[in-house]
Amino acid sequence: MGMDASPLSAIPGNNRFSVIHLDRRGWIVAANEQARRLLERDEGLSDVQGLLRATAPRDNGILQQLLARAAPERGTSGSSGSMTIARSSASTRLVVHILPLSTRQRESNVRQATVLVLVADPERRPSIDVGLVQTALGLTPAESQLATLVAHGQRVREIAALTGRT
Repeated sequence: MGMDASPLSAIPGNNRFSVIHLDRRGWIVAANEQARRLLERDEGLSDVQGLLRATAPRDNGILQQLLARAAPERGTSGSSGSMTIARSSASTRLVVHILPLSTRQRESNVRQATVLVLVADPERRPSIDVGLVQTALGLTPAESQLATLVAHGQRVREIAALTGRT
């Protein structure tokens, strides 16, 4: 694969989003770990010789149109777009958001990231860092554990059983 990890592509504490950076020609420049795993599994999206492709031909046609609009010729602004992409092993579709980066970045160098592709997998539950919750909200360790369990959809009885509290 032609992609590297990038600090720009990380969304801390969230395993639900894949982040892929493309250059103005559509080559994959960087991807977070979640995106690399998604592309390797070829579940709706894949890395085909360094280029981002959708597995289904119809989805790929739409994806390529959105990518072309996000990274137009030099001197023009790109536009955002969204779509869903079918997967063979899941009933839900991947949700893909394509965003152009600044024109200044696009003008400078072919291999710089000019398009940001965010892929959400509705079947993956978000990962929430208990320590981050504690710090951000000023909670005690027990309170932050409780808040995290509630955010994950646990019910009061389930939380009591998990924590040994009544």
